[in-house]
Amino acid sequence: MHAARQTEVAARRSALQQLNEVARDLAEKSKNEIKLLAPKMPTKYLRDFFAEKDIPEVSWTIAGKNGTPNYMSNVVVVEHIAQCSVQEARQIENVLRKIDFANGDVNHFLRHLAGALAVG
Repeated sequence: MHAARQTEVAARRSALQQLNEVARDLAEKSKNEIKLLAPKMPTKYLRDFFAEKDIPEVSWTIAGKNGTPNYMSNVVVVEHIAQCSVQEARQIENVLRKIDFANGDVNHFLRHLAGALAVG
């Protein structure tokens, strides 16, 4: 019985290590997705910001106007930032500068923008 328990524990450890490796790979891939969008940004500051920051991918479920849940990741939000006007980009820049200066979490702001996309 003791040997069977040890084998089970070893198998679970191995499975957990594999899951951790997959999670690390996905996190690295998502960082790269955001970095790949950097050259498409409408302003130099945004190009530099998204190229230099290691922003992990985060997803949210946000209720739309009619209560329908919208599943959205920060990569989708960054894609929309890449398509915005220069005027909108300047406003986003101002907020990101403040967040960056305060060492804040950029994903909180991206979630706020995701809420606007879900409603709009």
